[in-house]
Amino acid sequence: MLVQQNQNSVLPPRNIPVFDGDPLQYGSFIRAFENSVEAKTSNLSDCLHFLEQYTRGQPRDLVHSCQHLPSELGYPRAKSLLSEHFGNEYKIAQAYMDKINNWPAIKNEDIKSLQAFSLFLKGCSNLTEYVTHLKELDLPSNMRSIILKLPYKMRESWRNVACDLQEHRGQRALFIDLVVFIEKQVKVVSDPLFGNIIDLQQLNSKNTHSSFTKQKKRGNSFATNVLAVKNEDPSENKNKSSKGYRCLYCLLSNHTIDKCFKFKDKSHKDKVNFIKEKGMCFGCLKVGHISSECRGRLVCSVCHQQHLSVLHIDKESIEVFSRHLQNPPSTTSTMTQTCGHVRVCDEDNSNLSIVAVQVRSPKTNITVQTYAFLDPGSTGTFCTESLAWKLQLKGKRTSIQLQTMGHKDIVSTNIISGLQVAALDRNDFIDLPDVMTQKLMPVSKQNVPQQEDIDKWPYLQSIKLHDIDADVDLLIGTDAPKVMEPWELINSQEEGPYAVWTRVGWVINGPLRSERNKTGYHAFTVNKISVKHLETMLIEQYNHDFNEKTSQEQIEMSREDITFMNIMNNSAQLKNGHYCIDLPFKSESSVLPINRCVAEQRLLSLKRKFNMNSTFKKDYIAFMNDMLCNGYAEIVPDDQLMGNEGKVWYIPHHGVYHPRKGKLRVVFTVPQHSREPH
Repeated sequence: MLVQQNQNSVLPPRNIPVFDGDPLQYGSFIRAFENSVEAKTSNLSDCLHFLEQYTRGQPRDLVHSCQHLPSELGYPRAKSLLSEHFGNEYKIAQAYMDKINNWPAIKNEDIKSLQAFSLFLKGCSNLTEYVTHLKELDLPSNMRSIILKLPYKMRESWRNVACDLQEHRGQRALFIDLVVFIEKQVKVVSDPLFGNIIDLQQLNSKNTHSSFTKQKKRGNSFATNVLAVKNEDPSENKNKSSKGYRCLYCLLSNHTIDKCFKFKDKSHKDKVNFIKEKGMCFGCLKVGHISSECRGRLVCSVCHQQHLSVLHIDKESIEVFSRHLQNPPSTTSTMTQTCGHVRVCDEDNSNLSIVAVQVRSPKTNITVQTYAFLDPGSTGTFCTESLAWKLQLKGKRTSIQLQTMGHKDIVSTNIISGLQVAALDRNDFIDLPDVMTQKLMPVSKQNVPQQEDIDKWPYLQSIKLHDIDADVDLLIGTDAPKVMEPWELINSQEEGPYAVWTRVGWVINGPLRSERNKTGYHAFTVNKISVKHLETMLIEQYNHDFNEKTSQEQIEMSREDITFMNIMNNSAQLKNGHYCIDLPFKSESSVLPINRCVAEQRLLSLKRKFNMNSTFKKDYIAFMNDMLCNGYAEIVPDDQLMGNEGKVWYIPHHGVYHPRKGKLRVVFTVPQHSREPH
C-alpha cells in the first residue's frame, strides 16, 4: 500500500473539465469527477459541493436544486438528474447526429479537415456497440449526408467501393464500411512521400497572382477593362475612364456589376443567362477566361463560400427588404426570392387563407393558439420551430427536397407526428399528417384578414373572425384534406371576396384591401411547395439501378420462423382428443438444468402447510384430482424419468386462494432462465 501510494503521489494531477451541458462531454466529465473526487472522499456533502463547482449553466442549476436535500440523498439525486438530462443514450446519439449534419463540407486536398472528420466518425463508430440509437447511422439517408461532406472525387471513389461491397457480400455498405474507407483515404492523402500531388509551379503562380491582386486592390480596381460597349459616346468614355470602372448591366460608371442594385433584383436564372451571354467568369465576373481558369475568385459576402455574392440564394431568411433606386417607387419594384415564395413588394398587405386555430399534441397534452395558413399549393404540412418548442416536441431529424418556384433545395427538418388542429371555439380536433419544421413561414401576420376588413362588405357581416396575439406558425397543405374541405360557401359580390366554412373556421379569399393599392406599392405572394423525402428518393433510385422490381418483393419468414414451423409441422399429433407438439427449442441439443432439489424443497414446504391447514390440503387434493381427471395434466411414467439427463424438468407448484372468489388455484412455476424455446 505504501509503494502504491508513493507511485500515485508522483502522478500528474487530474484535471476535471467543467461541464456546461454538452451531451458529448458528459461521459468524460463524470468519469473524471468520480476518479478525482468521489474515489477520494466518502463525504457525500463534499461530493455535492464539488459537483456544483465543476458544472455551469443548466447542469449547475440541477445540482444546486439538490443542495437542500440531506447529503446522503442530495448527491445521488444530483448525479441521477445529470444522467437523465445529459447522459441519456438518445440525447448523446442525437448530439452526434447533429454534429455530423452541421459539419462543414470538406474541400479537395484539405488534409487537416478530412483527418478531423475521420477521427470524429471513428469515435462514432466506437460508440455504436454501446449506444443503440447510433445504429441509425447505417440508414441510407444518414450515410448520404456524411458522404456529401466529402470532396467530389472521394465521393466518386466511395461509389465504386460501395458497389464492390454490394456484389461480394450481398448487402449494402454500412456506416463502419464508410469509416474504414475514409480512414484509408486519410492515410493516402497524408502519405509523406506521395500524398501531396499539387503542382508546385501552379501553386506558386497562383500565390503570385493573389498577392498581385491584393496590391492592386489598394489602388484602382481591376474592373476598368471589363468589356467595351459598342456605340458609345466619346464623352461617356471620358467620364468612364475618369471614374475607373463601369457596370455592364445598367451601363452606369459609378459601380461594378456585383454592386448593381438592378442586377441583384433580377431572378437567379436571368442573372446566370446574362453572365453567360456576356462571356463573364462565374468566379470573378471578368471577361477573358472561364471559371475553371480563374485565379482571383470572389467570396460571397453573405455565407463566405466560394461563389459570387450576386448569385447567393438565401435559403432560410424570408425577411422583406427594399432598395430605393433613382427612379420613382411607382415605376420600380423590388423582387425578393426566398425558399418559400417570391414577392414583388415594398409592403406586403395582401390577404391569404389564414385562420386562427388551436394546435394540440396528445404526447405532451399541450394546446397552443396560433394562425394556420391553408395553402392548396403545398403538398406538405409545415410548422415553425417556435411552435414545436411551445408544444415541447422535437421529432426525428431528417432531410427533404423542398421544391418551390424556380428552386430545388435540400433542407434539414424535424418530422413531428401526432399533431391535432381544431377551430378556436370548438373541440373538434382533426389529426394532421407528419408535420415538418422550418424556421419561418412564407407568410407574415400582415396577410391575416381582419374583422374590420370584412365588415365593409354587407354580405359577410355574419362572419366573426378571431383576433389572437400569435404569428402564422402553421402551414397546412393538401395532404390534410379534412382541414381543407369546404363545408359552406358565401359567394362574392361585385369586387369583394368570398368566404369558405371549414372545420377549423371561416376562411376569407379574395381582395380585402384594394384601397391600399392606390399608393403604388403592390404586393404579391406566390406559393408552390413540393416535398420529397430523401429516403424515398433513395429507395426509388435503388429500385431503378437494380433489376429487382418492387412488385416482386414480399415478406418472407426468418430462419428462426422456418425452424419453428418445421417443429410444429413435424411434431403435431392428436392424442386422446388433444393436439400435442414438441417444445420449440432453438437447438435440439439443449440441456435443461437439474432442478429436482428445488421441486423437492417446494413439496416439503407444501407438506408443512398441509399439516397446519387441513382445509387447504383438502382443496389442494381436489384441485389436482380434477386436473388429472379432465386430462389437463398427467403423471409422468417412471421409465421416462430414467436415462434422460438434460431433458427432464420438474415443475414446482404451490396453491393460492383467489382474493375475490375464494377458490384455490395451483400455480406452476417455470423460471425464466430454464426456458430456451423460440
